[in-house]
Amino acid sequence: MLGPLKNKISPRRLLRMELVRRTTLFERLIIQRRTLIAAPTPDQGPLMERRPDRELPVASTMYALRTSPKAREILGDEIYYAAKIPWIWGEINLLQGKIDIHFTVKGTKQHATMRFTSVRPTRMGLFETSEWSLTIENGDKFDLLEGYDPFKVIDADETEVRVPGRGSYAPDISK
Repeated sequence: MLGPLKNKISPRRLLRMELVRRTTLFERLIIQRRTLIAAPTPDQGPLMERRPDRELPVASTMYALRTSPKAREILGDEIYYAAKIPWIWGEINLLQGKIDIHFTVKGTKQHATMRFTSVRPTRMGLFETSEWSLTIENGDKFDLLEGYDPFKVIDADETEVRVPGRGSYAPDISK
């Protein structure tokens, strides 16, 4: 024989628990859909839009690749990923300040592997690009950083007063 329940659950609480359970089940069943974006046609120019579901360094390197005269000379026009769904190799670790990625790209002339390496030397420092290159199918490697660095950040005004708690400035706790 069962005794009386010590912890009675009110109908309102039971309904709330059921709704929470259904909501989490529904959230698990939602499938994220990605649409493929075709390479731009010659009259459209380079694709310059950043998609929110793609990592920023990958989109930035593709944008810089499409606008680089040297890369366009090597690969041709209509620079895009070599596969419909790109496979990006390497590491993007923003917490430790390391980005080292490579993936295959194609243009109207040929295919190549694009490599991008950047490090952040200090905790609050900026990323410094150490390698941005193209390696074509026959093994020739072209350094795209020669001449100019499209990833260089323009420094902020040096006369600006850095106030703790404002923007990304960390408070000075060394005093």
